[in-house]
Amino acid sequence: MNILFLCGSIEPGKDGVGDYTRRLCGELIKTGHKVQIVSLCDKQADHYFNQTQLIEDNKVNVFRIPKATCFNKRLEWTKEIIKKVAPDWISLQYVPSSFNHKGLPFWLPFFLKKINSDSKNQIMFHELAYPNNSLKNKCIRYVQKKIIKLIVHSFKPNVVNTHTPYYIKILSHIKVNALPLPLFSNIPNVSNTRIRKKSNVFKLGLFSKIIYTEEINKTLENLTNTLTKENKLFEIILLGGKIEDGQKFKNSVTNNAKIKANIIITGFLTVEELSNELNKLDVGLTPVSNHLLGKSGSVSAFLEHGISVIAPIISDKNGFSEIGFFDEKAKNYIIQDISKIDTMAFNKTNVKINSVEEIASIFINNLIEK
Repeated sequence: MNILFLCGSIEPGKDGVGDYTRRLCGELIKTGHKVQIVSLCDKQADHYFNQTQLIEDNKVNVFRIPKATCFNKRLEWTKEIIKKVAPDWISLQYVPSSFNHKGLPFWLPFFLKKINSDSKNQIMFHELAYPNNSLKNKCIRYVQKKIIKLIVHSFKPNVVNTHTPYYIKILSHIKVNALPLPLFSNIPNVSNTRIRKKSNVFKLGLFSKIIYTEEINKTLENLTNTLTKENKLFEIILLGGKIEDGQKFKNSVTNNAKIKANIIITGFLTVEELSNELNKLDVGLTPVSNHLLGKSGSVSAFLEHGISVIAPIISDKNGFSEIGFFDEKAKNYIIQDISKIDTMAFNKTNVKINSVEEIASIFINNLIEK
């Protein structure tokens, strides 16, 4: 099958959806498919160019269109690429902020309509809209849903996929029928084995999204109490993300006398370095709400490395309060009751939940069935 992927940016390690798309393409190439990527609004490109990117020993052909490109030139280049590639399918990897810094890509529906390709089309909705946590966001969210409806109307996808049961429910409210496609990790397990050594130091990791909430505060207090009783030291590793976010988190923890922990801020890590650090952890911690866990790249990275995840933020959105995975096995590795944290329960082995091989197979089968 010949597939052309459209995403926002594609600089390795700088864009989560770009990393996802590249890894999916690498797996599809391994199984005999022809795939290429166009980054329509590349934040790291200062001119239009074509390059080869390497992912797990697979070479992926990538066309990079700068973010600053005008509409007509972007359309011209994209049409030229489509004519050259002649894809059977075009796959749009959608996140609102990938195509507009305010999350309002008004130009995209018209652009997709103008492409005028003979291919079949698929949309992967990674994210839909901003959370309802302020009046401003509620207004933006309303417009974002309108844009999604216009995108679907213009692009006329044969297949629509998304990562969480909650998103399937939200899309159904705007008359879009989506199929489940669980998220795989952007961080492959390079050593494929836990390298945790026996130690009196208990290691907890936060990855990428490093924010301090009341629920996280309570979790760290409870863990401090448990580890003190077990005569263990507590180490919190802040993996990746912005240094300034890590420093804010560290300051908040340091100011809480009930939390006794050594805090390490790693800053940016390569994929190999990050995988090695993940394999040293006892447990992961995420600030993502329970109903959105299935779209979290950091949660997927923990699971791919056989690490259980404490997810203390429990929400009920529009009557939906389930843990956000399609796979029931994944739910067994999520810890939500922070009052009953048992450090001995974290000794997991690799579980291979939602592997890239499995997800790529589901993706292709969805297309074949159409």
